[in-house]
Amino acid sequence: PKAAGRAYQEAADAALTFRLRLYADPLFTGDYPDLIKTTLRAKATRLGKPNPLGVFTEQEKIQNKGAVDFIGLNHYRTKLISPRTDHSSDFGFYDDQPANFEEDRTQINLVYRQDESTTGMPLNGYGLRKLLNYLR
Repeated sequence: PKAAGRAYQEAADAALTFRLRLYADPLFTGDYPDLIKTTLRAKATRLGKPNPLGVFTEQEKIQNKGAVDFIGLNHYRTKLISPRTDHSSDFGFYDDQPANFEEDRTQINLVYRQDESTTGMPLNGYGLRKLLNYLR
């Protein structure tokens, strides 16, 4: 979270849900997280559009649950999260999340292999540690 407080923690939890649990939960629990289902359902209703999130059948949920042997994780950047106050008028990866993202410039950024094959994005090791602790 960018700051202390319940709203900031809830926004950070929502960001992790949309960025990580969206993909992991179906493999571990069989279905999408409730936060994502309710958020996208409400947004679809508000916009008068169909819900872009598919619905698993009971058989698919059974097949999904535990259907993973390995999870790979890439981590390049650490973002500070704050609550989102505006509402997007369309669906999209960032537009659907109830959180604002901004670069964390408060920590030392490490840049490695800044050559033609990489983007030279700043890396934040402390953010990876926090993410691994969250996953644990």
